[in-house]
Amino acid sequence: MALEYTTYWLEISPRQALQLPVGSGALVRGTFGRALRRMTCLTGAHTCSGCQLATRCVYREVFDPLPPAQHALQAFSAVPPPYVLHVRSLDGAKLAAGQPARLGITLVGSARRNLELVALALRQALEEGWLRERISLQLHRVLADQVEGLVPALDLERKQLLPHSATSCLTPEAIDLSMVEPCAVEMEWLTPTALKQAGREARIEMVQARTWLMTLLRRVALLADFYGEAPLRFDFPRWADLAGRARFTVRQLRRQSWNRYSARQGRTMPMGGLVGRVRIEGPLRPFLPLMDFARRLHVGRHAAFGLGEYRYSVEAA
Repeated sequence: MALEYTTYWLEISPRQALQLPVGSGALVRGTFGRALRRMTCLTGAHTCSGCQLATRCVYREVFDPLPPAQHALQAFSAVPPPYVLHVRSLDGAKLAAGQPARLGITLVGSARRNLELVALALRQALEEGWLRERISLQLHRVLADQVEGLVPALDLERKQLLPHSATSCLTPEAIDLSMVEPCAVEMEWLTPTALKQAGREARIEMVQARTWLMTLLRRVALLADFYGEAPLRFDFPRWADLAGRARFTVRQLRRQSWNRYSARQGRTMPMGGLVGRVRIEGPLRPFLPLMDFARRLHVGRHAAFGLGEYRYSVEAA
């Protein structure tokens, strides 16, 4: 096995009426990160910069991973973290006091071993409250997404793991460039998808199918490199050739934008991306296992916030 992940769903409810903002992934991520750092930091330092314990720190391992000194693809100043939040059902939602809701998080590869700390940090973040009003939420259950459905994954009272397995696994055998007959993929970009093309943000009228496909490939490859049992060896030039022969035959997209406040950087930052429907046609068969595997990993920038979620169906071209 090369790369596994498990998706967990937290059953929650607010203790008072709660109106969540658009872009609530940033809110969840920020409160989660602060709670996880408080729980795991051994030094009490104000920042992580220069910390001699960084390589053995759960906060850095899960939330803010250190980039490698060198990598085959490029030099990295930051690497994708091994988690993805699933907050689409919460985005802009208005919840009554006690109304049940779900918050999802996918833990990738080696990060799965930190489920207890991740869940307890999320529980602490919920208890301390969201928004300026600090509206507290209660965590009722942590469920793991399994083939047979959702099963309890953690005994919150005893703080003990319950038996469960990975939600999905990608093996080297699934990576096959021999099946190159054409097909068509109908796809919906469910949460804003932020792609870079030619070094800048991809615009609606310019974004290419190749960009989305190669962003997908690169994300899966990097997650396997950093958190998998072994790297997945992709022949990038051959994959790029296939992706370059794919085309959008339908492009019904719109841009969704908002601002978020970064406490760490002390400033407001623009967020957003493209949502809507596309149809891709071309030699896509080799990409299909990656598309299926990465549905819970998302594609594009700020995937950890919940951006870049998609669903798709396959048709004959």
